[in-house]
Amino acid sequence: MDAAGKIPRLFVTDGLAQCRIAFNKAYRPAKGPRRWHVHDIHIQNKVCNTNTQERLNGELADRFRSARGINSEDSAIFRVVVLHHNFIKPRGGMGGGAPAEASGIDV
Repeated sequence: MDAAGKIPRLFVTDGLAQCRIAFNKAYRPAKGPRRWHVHDIHIQNKVCNTNTQERLNGELADRFRSARGINSEDSAIFRVVVLHHNFIKPRGGMGGGAPAEASGIDV
């Protein structure tokens, strides 16, 4: 909210009860436009499924949890992980290729 400079209209979380409490505390104004909280996200929800984003978050957390001495996002390791994720790591859903290859970028 601080980075964007505005309050989001849609807040998407999983079913964790703390998320609902935080949403009501931060985004439920007494006046003004209504904010929506979608909190029933799961693998079988065809409209709004966050599994891809959660997998990426887990992958990054696994990598950086073990890396010591990273104090800023300007660190070279961040760039290396992003390059690996987008240009090298094969995906089963893309026929074994990387996202860059699937989008037509020659690697």
